Amino acid sequence: MKTFETDTHIINGLPMRVAQAHGGDATPVVFLHGGSPGVTPYCAGRHIWGEVLDDFARVSRVIVPDLPGSGETPLPKGKPPSLELFGEHVFGLVEQLGVAAAHVVGHAEGGLLALWMAQAAPQKIRSISIVASPAAAPSGDALPVMTLDHPPKPLWSGLSQRWTFDQLSWSHAHIDEVLLDDCMAAADGAAHRAVIESAALDASFRTAMAQSVGRIKSRFYQIYRERGLAVPAQLVWGSDDPLSGIDRGFGLFQLIASKQPTAAFDVINRTGHFPFREDAAAFFDIVGAFQEAS
Repeated sequence: MKTFETDTHIINGLPMRVAQAHGGDATPVVFLHGGSPGVTPYCAGRHIWGEVLDDFARVSRVIVPDLPGSGETPLPKGKPPSLELFGEHVFGLVEQLGVAAAHVVGHAEGGLLALWMAQAAPQKIRSISIVASPAAAPSGDALPVMTLDHPPKPLWSGLSQRWTFDQLSWSHAHIDEVLLDDCMAAADGAAHRAVIESAALDASFRTAMAQSVGRIKSRFYQIYRERGLAVPAQLVWGSDDPLSGIDRGFGLFQLIASKQPTAAFDVINRTGHFPFREDAAAFFDIVGAFQEAS
């Protein structure tokens, strides 16, 4: 197992908590967790990725930040969460770390963030892997997903977060005490408490991320039609993801592949919303091979 070092970097005046491991000489890999701070009923952060990071760290430098409002990274004072804000801080982080170009792996909202980064500065991105991302996938006219309706109260308690992972997973073996303890630590942390307090004072705070997702997704449909994505792109979906079915993932793949020749769509069987946790070996093999070929 690789030893990850965790430290704090000041990015655009914001203390950003980052875990790193320095493996082989392959292109560095940046992992972007999902979640909408103060909305998603589990507390996301770098801890979500679990043991799959060790596999990547054997061959590459691995960089895993807590995005603003999650884990141990606060939001800038007075600013609501948005993918644009997250992207600016991630670019600032990799520049400070001396990384000229990196592969980017993004889960859920982090998948759409990876797309945003690939469009904003393609020269800094070697490839992107979009993982189980309903935020990035076409919405269409599907029935609303009710999987996470009516979680146990209070939200972000141990019971509530365990219930959320149960709802979203095909295999439950990955829902261990390490994951739940890390999620509870994030829930009790200053960054999460500040988000909840801000949302209580300003109702628009809770909708800011959804508005950001809508802006970026709308913009990308225009990009797909006009010039296409400038970097190699991979989509990785769980076969039984209750938040976003394979058809939605494949719909996004078709949009990207129409003008980007280096595109792939991979499905990991018997996994749900967290394929990188539910079948870490298959996830590493699939994503690692795509990165090596890109």
